[in-house]
Amino acid sequence: SDSDPERLEESIAGVELGEDNKNIVWGWSKIAAVAANAAARDPKYNDMFFQAWLNVAKSRFLAANLQRGAVRIDQLTKAESTVRAMRRQYPDLGGRESKQAYEALLREIQSALGKEPVGLAAFDQNNGTGG
Repeated sequence: SDSDPERLEESIAGVELGEDNKNIVWGWSKIAAVAANAAARDPKYNDMFFQAWLNVAKSRFLAANLQRGAVRIDQLTKAESTVRAMRRQYPDLGGRESKQAYEALLREIQSALGKEPVGLAAFDQNNGTGG
């Protein structure tokens, strides 16, 4: 649900520990890790990898919009950091469409943080460290 901050956090980390202490429902971060391993063997999984990390950032952004004060700023900062880290490691962010999705989300995050919504250019201006 995009109206419950705890559920949004669970969408990132996964939920419902089973008897073997492993997540029964994978979160976006687990999906990203599995997709990274799969993409290393077969590029057809690249899109899944980039989408999973985009959804990590998007979940944090949505959770931030349900919060106030320091918790809100912390979630927005984590969302921005996720995009920044992906940009540093993968400058093309998975191709034109994927890059556009990261760009659009980052502009929303920047606006919510009270920054000028310049998108990925903010990172480029500062060698990937700005924001």
